[in-house]
Amino acid sequence: MSVHTIIEFSELEEFLKHYSLGTLKHFEGVYPGVTNTIYAFTTEQGKYILTLFEELKYSELTFYIELINYFADQGLPTPRVIPDRNGTLAGTLKNKPAVAMEFLLGNMIEHASKEQCYAIGKALGELHSVGRLFPQKPVTTKGSQWREQSAEKLYPVLSSEDAALLRSEIAFHKMHAFTLISDPNTHHKNILSDLTMPQGIIHADLFRENVLFTGNQLTGLLDFYYACYDYLLYDLAVVINDWCIHEDFSLDKEKIHEVIRGYETYRILTDEEKKHFNTMLRLAALRFWLSRLLDFHFTPKKPNIKSKDPNEFKMILLKHIQ
Repeated sequence: MSVHTIIEFSELEEFLKHYSLGTLKHFEGVYPGVTNTIYAFTTEQGKYILTLFEELKYSELTFYIELINYFADQGLPTPRVIPDRNGTLAGTLKNKPAVAMEFLLGNMIEHASKEQCYAIGKALGELHSVGRLFPQKPVTTKGSQWREQSAEKLYPVLSSEDAALLRSEIAFHKMHAFTLISDPNTHHKNILSDLTMPQGIIHADLFRENVLFTGNQLTGLLDFYYACYDYLLYDLAVVINDWCIHEDFSLDKEKIHEVIRGYETYRILTDEEKKHFNTMLRLAALRFWLSRLLDFHFTPKKPNIKSKDPNEFKMILLKHIQ
């Protein structure tokens, strides 16, 4: 259950007075992620989702809210953010930014079928296709500077083996540096060609826990709060690292084929992307190994927050290096 902030029935009732959603009947905490506080609530008009943002500020929310509603307008299965009676999309609850959203039917999956892999690939291809027309392009905050700063923080608390692996991987990605056209402050002599590596708005966190299915039909894409402007291939790598892995953390080639087959109904991968595919898989694995290590070593443990094992992405990373 992802509940950092406990709210009372009366507090949610007061919050909902600003909306035209009817009388509150019931609410409960739910778990689709670990960063924000999520509640499902029911009124006389139906079921909805409440999100309290534990880290994002109001000034940062505009991009994400507008992006979610933009994708909904384009026909993607994203939960639309609901405005209050004044047309405002973000309110305040417990002194934190909060939004009410549509509730989408479907369930999260534990193990993806080949059909579901095809469906997520197709949805990601569509997201990248329509995302190119979205006017805002905020660059990721989880790039090379974040990786190097995070690594320096972690070295003292890691085992010698893990620290050596992390140092090696940080050095590898310095030598195989990806940069963005919209990021003029990054320069490396070995930079890969910007023009042959397509860029655009990406989800950046499209794990199975952020997708809903009814059977093999994809019914919901959730949690866009890491979305940014980056390499499209990176987004595909994040999906493959989560959706296409055997129990021993090796790649499931049949599932990868289905993800890419679905994706290429909207956009064919370039030769340059195919060339650097494994490097991007390593980069995506490193990013989530780092974030889980940071959470494990530096985030206070809470009984109502589900933590994630950093060793999962360490093992995925090692399989990519082999």
